[in-house]
Formats: sequence, structure tokens, C-alpha cells
Amino acid sequence: MKQVWPKLPLGDAMHQRDCDVAVDAEESYQFAGVYCFGRGVFRGQEKLGNQFAYQRLTRLRSGDFVYPKLMAWEGAFGVVPANCDGCVVSPEFPVFELDRERINPEFLSFYFQIPRVWEEVSGGSTGTNVRRRRLHPDNFLRAEVPMPPLAEQRRVVARIEELAGQIYEVRTLRDQADQGTLLLFETQKRRMFESVRHYGERPMENASVRVPNGSRYDKATVQPSGAVPVLSQSEESFLGFHNDAPSVGTENLPLVTFANHTCAVRFIDFPFSTIQNVFLMKPVPDLDARYFYHFLHGRMPQEFYGGHWSEVSLLKIPVPPLLVQQRIVAELDALQAEVDALKHLQAETAIELDALLPSILDKAFKGEL
Repeated sequence: MKQVWPKLPLGDAMHQRDCDVAVDAEESYQFAGVYCFGRGVFRGQEKLGNQFAYQRLTRLRSGDFVYPKLMAWEGAFGVVPANCDGCVVSPEFPVFELDRERINPEFLSFYFQIPRVWEEVSGGSTGTNVRRRRLHPDNFLRAEVPMPPLAEQRRVVARIEELAGQIYEVRTLRDQADQGTLLLFETQKRRMFESVRHYGERPMENASVRVPNGSRYDKATVQPSGAVPVLSQSEESFLGFHNDAPSVGTENLPLVTFANHTCAVRFIDFPFSTIQNVFLMKPVPDLDARYFYHFLHGRMPQEFYGGHWSEVSLLKIPVPPLLVQQRIVAELDALQAEVDALKHLQAETAIELDALLPSILDKAFKGEL
């Protein structure tokens, strides 16, 4: 049965605290901040008093309520957690002490995780530009919120925590299943390549041609030519290039890049050019490009943490007949399709789980939980 709770001004259950810390230029201060979108209060940077212009600060106490005047409209509200007790905030962060006989801190914290509440409460913000609106403390304290008896507030908090715990358990199981799926795929892939080692192996330096860096390259011949976009070791440089295995008959090449002790395998389109720490490995004619890709992808970041060509060149790749290579590719492509379908299903489940808690909170504060 839906319950109807009285709505009272926040000022009936809290009052603003004064800035109680006089800044000393030689002292160190541990600042706190407030995340947007109802994600709460966090420990920020530690600064010396001579690194900022404020003359006074407010010291937070566990259970206080705080928000930044400028970002309130974006859900930057929060109850101070125990790990932020003793931190400080600037005068741009109004701090309020709660009347524990009127309102439960956890109840208030959950309430301010509801998106519709942010607009309702910050509607009194001043400023015509939405990103420059400021929520004055007087307007904030006039905002009305549901305020049932304390016993009811505690019951609602306990129920929300119970349901949130169940959501967390399901999300953990989903994440474990996701990791297990990827591990199973990589394990099966390794087994397939192990099963054909009896055909013989070649070091990577004999199974591929390392294309020099620093020049432009064109399709098929991989010969230098004019100026084109440069591929670097940064992830941004891969935009517009393929992250999946090429189709049958493609002349695209696997691009192996090393930077900061990591590497990545991509298939690229022509034309392109490369710079230092980026090199191409072009498979020799009796190696299927997709077979080459599957062998490299997923293992090199783990096996060649140092990221040096001298190490990569010694990696041995099994070289069965082309028909066997193509059979392995077909099996891996089919397995990859199954993995992708499962990952898609898991992603849909994740979206549903993410939507559950906001729905629970909305019902809870409408007296329907």
C-alpha cells in the first residue's frame, strides 16, 4: 500500500555551518569534493595554504551534508562519509549539520541519488546559463523533501540496502561470467594452436616481414609514397582502423604497436605512415592473415610485456598447411561469434541492472517500497 509522507523544508532538519578554519599559508589541508550525478563525496587533493586564495575553509564532519553551489543542478550532493571526516572544503561548498532527531543521513543520501530530485531542489539556482547556475543555501533550505518518522526512514534505508546488495551480487556474478567467457575463448584458442605445432614452427622474424617505420605505405606493395595520416602508439591513432580480423582475401596488415610496456594488434587500411615504436608485421605468403591475427591477438600483451622487437621476433608460430589454417580460422570465427552474442546479452543485462537501483529509489521515496 502506498504511503503518503509529509514534505517539509530541508531547513527543518538541518542548518548551515560556518567556515570554521582560518587558513595558514604554511599548513597543509586535505580537500574533499563532491561527484556529480549523486555519486557522493570523495577525498580530493592535499594543498598547502599558500596554494589557494581562500582565507577560510569549512572542516567536514562525518554525516554532514555538502554540495558545490555551481554544480548542484548536475546532482553534486552528498552526505560526508567516514573517510572524508576532517577534510575541508572551500566557501563555494555550503556545509550543513543534520538534526539526527529529524532526518537519517542515509535516508537523505539515497534521496539525493534520484535524478528528478536534483532539478527540483536546484530549481532555485540563480543564473540564466544552465552551467553557471548557482544554488544559494537559503534556496536549498527552502526545498521540501519527504520526511516520514525516523523509524520509517530507517526501515526504508534497510530495505534499499537489502535490494542494493542483491543487485551488487548479481552484477558480480555477471562480471565473473564475462571474464570466464573470455578466458574460455582464449584457452580454446591456445589449444587449437598447440594442436598444430607438430606441423612445424617458425620464429616470427621468419614468418613475417617487418615493415620499417617513418614512411608512408600504400596497398599491396607496402611501398613508401606521399604524406598521409600517421599511426602512432597512442590509442587515438587507431580511430578509423579495423580492430577485428580481416575478411577473406584482404590485403590489410596486422599493426603491432608498443608503448608504455603494452602492445595492441590492429588491422589497418591503406594508405598510412608510422613513427617510432610502431611497426608492422606482414605475414609471409603461406600464412593466412586471419590465422596470423588470431595467433597474435590476446596473447602478445601478456607474453611480451617489455614490448621490444627483439622479443617479438623470437615468438614461434605454428605453420600448418593453408587449408588447416583456414579451418582453425573458421572455428575461431564461429567461437568468436558465440562469445560476441553472449557479451551482447551480458551488456543488455548490465543495462537492466543499472536501471534497477534508480527505479527502487524512486519507488522508495514515493512510499511504494
